[in-house]
Parts: sequence; structure tokens; C-alpha cells
Amino acid sequence: MRTMHSILKHGGLYWDQAVLPAEAYRRRFARVQAAIAASGDDGWLFFGDIARYGCVTYVTNFLPRVRSALVYVPVKGDVVLFANIGKRDVPAAKTITWVED
Repeated sequence: MRTMHSILKHGGLYWDQAVLPAEAYRRRFARVQAAIAASGDDGWLFFGDIARYGCVTYVTNFLPRVRSALVYVPVKGDVVLFANIGKRDVPAAKTITWVED
């Protein structure tokens, strides 16, 4: 029998903007919005959790460390990040993402 246990990511989590600047994410976001427009959709939702966070991190640089996150990317307008975190964790989360809301 095989079992899998969730793993809590630990250690320092920071964003080195000298290596990957916010502008890189803005360009990614623009490409995602272009793909949304090409598909004819009004927007896309990206879901990620502790085990499968790639799509959320690709768009926002936010890494869900314990729970989950949802990202709304409208065809026009700003990205919105819904993070399943406590209110006290919001200031720390804002240091690792370019997303304002």
C-alpha cells in the first residue's frame, strides 16, 4: 500500500526581482490575456494548491504554501488573486507577488 502525505513547504520564500522582475510577469499576463481574447472567453480562472501550483505561480509568482489559491484573469483589466490565507498573512504574501488585489 502506498500513501501520500501533504508536505508543508518551509524555509525562506522571497522574490528576487533582480533575477525575475515584475515586468516579466506583466508580459506573461499580457500573453495570457491575448490567449483569452483569441479563445473568445471573458476570462480564465487558474487554480493551484500546495501540490499543483504551477499555473498560479506562472501568472502571479504567488506560491500557495499550505492551502490553495485562485487567480482570475479577465480579458481586459487587472488580475485578481484569491489566496486561502489568513488576514495577517496578506502583507507577507504581497512581498512575493506583483498582483495588487
